[in-house]
Parts: sequence; structure tokens; C-alpha cells
Amino acid sequence: MDLSELVDVYWQDIAPKRYRDGFDEDRDVPTYEWLTEHGYSGIAYALREHHDLTPKQFFVDVVGLEDEESVG
Repeated sequence: MDLSELVDVYWQDIAPKRYRDGFDEDRDVPTYEWLTEHGYSGIAYALREHHDLTPKQFFVDVVGLEDEESVG
């Protein structure tokens, strides 16, 4: 998958689940633990192996979610 397809996966599949779990899907970066618990460990693998990104880098820099450390 290219990055635009992974962004689509976030907004079409992951974001609605995050919202149902009580997260702000437009701001809150999913943790690796949340991703694996909900069956998305393959995204972390694809980002690392094919795009040289961590999940956090992807969600902040590509998807546009907020980085908790930069808020405040």
C-alpha cells in the first residue's frame, strides 16, 4: 500500500473505531498497543518496512493528527 491508501485506511476504518472507543479521531494518535489490540499491527509493519516511518510519524506527519508532546 502506498501512503495515500494507508491514510484512507485510517479515515475509513481506524478513525471510526477510535471515535467509538472515546478518542478524538482528528487529534489523538493511536498507540502501537491500540493498533495491535484492534488488528492493525500490519500497518505498523508496512510503515516500517516500506515507508521508513514509525506509526507515530505517520499519524502526525502524514495523516495530520496532533503530537501530544507538541500540544500545550
